[in-house]
Amino acid sequence: MKSFLQNRASACVWIGGKRKLNKWKWSHSGARITYSSWYPNEPDGRGGIFATENCIEATPTGSFDWNDLSCLAKCHSICQTRWNGKQQKIYDLPDCGAHGGKGYGQSCYVYRSDKLKWNEAKESCIQLNMHLVEISEEDENSFVRYYIMSLKSHRTLGKPWNDAHKINH
Repeated sequence: MKSFLQNRASACVWIGGKRKLNKWKWSHSGARITYSSWYPNEPDGRGGIFATENCIEATPTGSFDWNDLSCLAKCHSICQTRWNGKQQKIYDLPDCGAHGGKGYGQSCYVYRSDKLKWNEAKESCIQLNMHLVEISEEDENSFVRYYIMSLKSHRTLGKPWNDAHKINH
């Protein structure tokens, strides 16, 4: 069990959902979360009314299921902004934006490999004129998972791909 939790923590990715007054909302738009992809028995709301797991992370394995987690945990993150690209299939990864992002639908997504607390990840996205991703449907959830998995499998000189630094060939 300990090994499972360590592997999970090393792979977690912050998305833009946060619990406010016992309701799950998207942090950027403030909209209530209507689509969700929670792991079984999640959110478990550890701590009851004083819940300490108030932020949503997803692990890019399986079907990119979500879990509530303490906002103080350090995870990777994925940022999102509007993009005027063409509607794409889930497994197409067209380039978009100035930060090496990939487009899907009307959004551009940028994976942040640095591990940050949830509020730090939110600020990191804002610095890129983006916000933590707000996932509104199953196809988008699948795209985000596929995009992250494609980056995690990309290795350059034995180091994981870093979205903020492109390597010049």
